[in-house]
Amino acid sequence: MHGKTFVLSADRSLMSHYRDNMLFGFIACMPAEKVNKHIYEQVFCPSVEFNRETGEAAVAPLGLRRVEAGLMCGFDRKDIFLAHPDHMEKAIGEDTRIVGLNVMDPLGVGPVPSATTQGTQTPINRITFRALCNRVKKLKEKYKFKVVVGAVGRGSFHSRRKIVMIMA
Repeated sequence: MHGKTFVLSADRSLMSHYRDNMLFGFIACMPAEKVNKHIYEQVFCPSVEFNRETGEAAVAPLGLRRVEAGLMCGFDRKDIFLAHPDHMEKAIGEDTRIVGLNVMDPLGVGPVPSATTQGTQTPINRITFRALCNRVKKLKEKYKFKVVVGAVGRGSFHSRRKIVMIMA
């Protein structure tokens, strides 16, 4: 398998339409120990639509779409792929150079997860991001691409900064 040159994705907690109810998005900050995975994925945070054959996601978080648009300024559209997190393997191969991941709160320590888990349990968004990272890590060992992780970080209530990590 050759794979796409640039593969973009986000963890499963971000790749949902939340049944068009913004409050359902907060369920991703709840303790995984208290929310059944099936109920979370099927009832509160169903997956965005995607092509079952290729694994291409129909919609994505705005940050990923911005990265995609930026890449299209210098690269061919056919080399850029927006992958559903459960189907990364369909897009990654020998020709993949970079996998870009979008995440909201990779450690699950933001204000809402901290309040809902009280620091003693693990929020769903942390588990979904780690699951995605584990899948990407296995593919990286096989295909040797670079991984770029980006998010919006909050230093204080009034300031915002972008967090970007490049993993060797």
